[in-house]
Amino acid sequence: MRISGLFAVLLTPLLTLGASELKLAWLTDIHVVDGNANAAMTAAAIDEINSGNADAVILSGDLTGTGSIAELRYVKTLLDRLTKPLLAVPGNHETNWSDSNCEAFPALFGGDRFCRRIGGFIIAGIPSGPWMKMGDGYVRNSDLAWLDAALKEQVRPGDRVIFVCHYPLNQELSNAQAVLAVLKKYPVAAILSGHYHNLGVLNANGFGNVIGRAISLRHSSETAGGYNLVEISGNRVSVFNKTVGAAKPDKPEIEFQPDAIPWDPVKFRPADSEPPPPELVFSGTIPEVLPPPPDESPYFKVAAGRCQAPPAVRDNVAAFGAWDTFLYVLTADTGELKWKWNNGSDNILFSPGNVTPVIGEKNLAVVAPDRYLTIFDRETGEVKLRTNQYKFRESLGPATDGKHAYAKTMDGELAVIDVDAAAVEKVIDLGLGYEHTPVPPCEAFGDVFVGGRQGDLVRVDPASGKIKWRHRCGTSGFDRIYYDGEKVTAAMIDGGVWTVIR
Repeated sequence: MRISGLFAVLLTPLLTLGASELKLAWLTDIHVVDGNANAAMTAAAIDEINSGNADAVILSGDLTGTGSIAELRYVKTLLDRLTKPLLAVPGNHETNWSDSNCEAFPALFGGDRFCRRIGGFIIAGIPSGPWMKMGDGYVRNSDLAWLDAALKEQVRPGDRVIFVCHYPLNQELSNAQAVLAVLKKYPVAAILSGHYHNLGVLNANGFGNVIGRAISLRHSSETAGGYNLVEISGNRVSVFNKTVGAAKPDKPEIEFQPDAIPWDPVKFRPADSEPPPPELVFSGTIPEVLPPPPDESPYFKVAAGRCQAPPAVRDNVAAFGAWDTFLYVLTADTGELKWKWNNGSDNILFSPGNVTPVIGEKNLAVVAPDRYLTIFDRETGEVKLRTNQYKFRESLGPATDGKHAYAKTMDGELAVIDVDAAAVEKVIDLGLGYEHTPVPPCEAFGDVFVGGRQGDLVRVDPASGKIKWRHRCGTSGFDRIYYDGEKVTAAMIDGGVWTVIR
C-alpha cells in the first residue's frame, strides 16, 4: 500500500538528531538489469558505501533499463543490502516504459517521493516523469503541492534543504520554473539530479543544481563505474567523483557556497508575448492526464509486451505495436494473426509500442524509436519502404483521404507520407527544433495541427507547406490532439485544454 501526502511525512523517522554536517553517498542512473555489468558495479558500490561514513544514500532515478516489474524487483534485491537509509525517486526509465502503470516503484520502495530529516537537514525528493510516453520531464501538480506542504511542515529555522529530482531543473523539465518557485520559499543548500550521466553543475535560478555521475558508462565520459559523495559543512557543498574500487579523491570535483553560485543561470524560454490567433481559444483545465490507464483491446492478447497506443482498424485489418519489439497485424473480426514483424533488433526500447500504425488502401505504415519509417503490404507484410532519411520516432497520424499519413520528426519537421505509394512526398520544417513527444498530428479544416514538447501548437497547410501560425500554449507537451467533426481539441499534459474552431 502506498502511503502518500503529509501522513507519509509524519511517519518518517528522524534519521540523525543534532547533526550540523551531512555526508551522502549518491547513486544515479545505475540502469541495473539482471546479469549486466551495471548490476555487478552497483553491488560493489553498495559494499563500499556500507563500510563508509555516509549518513544516507540518495538514488536519483534510472534504477533500471525499462522500469519493468521484474527489473525493479531485481534491483531492489541489490539495494536491500544497503545498511544506510535509502532515499530514492524514479527516473524516466521507470516512468516511460512501465509495465505496471508506474505503480511498481512506489509499491516496492514505499513511495515515489520522500521528505526526511537528518539533523539540521531536510532531504526531499519527487518524481519527474515523463509519464508513460516519450517527452520532456514533468512534475505533477499533485507532487508540487505535496513538496510545498511537506517542506512547510518540516523546515525549522536554521535548517537546510537538499532537493532530489531525476531531471535537472532546466529546459528538459518542462515545468522546472514551477518547481523552482516552490523551492525559492525554503533554504535550499543544493539540488541533486541525474539523467545526464556526467558530473556537472547548473545555476538553476540561484541554486546549485549538481548533476551526478552515473555508474552506467553509457553516454558517460568516465572510463570506470562510480558514484558521488556529497559533503555539506558550514556554508560549503562539496561533491566528489568516487570511482568504485579506488580511494576517495583528495579534492572535490565540484564545490560551491549555496548563497554564492558562480555559474551563468539556466536560460528558460520566455512565454509568448503575442496573443493566440483568433480561432485558438483556451477552454480551461482538466485533471492531469498521467499516467494513462492501460488499454485493454482484445487484440493485444497476442502480444508478449505492453501495448501502449490504441490499435488501427480498417477494412477488417487491425494493426498495433507492442513493447516486445513486434508490430502485429490481425484479421479484425476474428483476431487471427496475419503476420508480425520486428526490425531485427532485440532492444525493446526500439519497439513500436507507443504508436498507432496508419492503414492505407493497400499498405500500412509505422514509425518507431529506431528512427525508421517502415511501410508494408498490409496483407502480406512485405516491406515496401524502410528509411531513416528523416529521424522519426513515435508521432504518426492518418490523413483524411485514407491514403496518406503525417509524421513528426525529431528535428521538428512534418513529413507528408503517401502510404499506398510507399513514399515520403514532402517534409515541412515546423520550427520546433528537437522533438520527441509522441502525440499524433491531426488533420482538420484542410490543415494539420502538430504539438511540440515545449507546448507549441502549429497549424500548417500540408499542400503548400505554409505555416499559418505557431503558438505556445503552455510549458508541457500535449497528451492528445483530436478532431470531432466540429472543432480541434488540444489537451496538454499539465491539464490545459485549447480549442481550434473553424
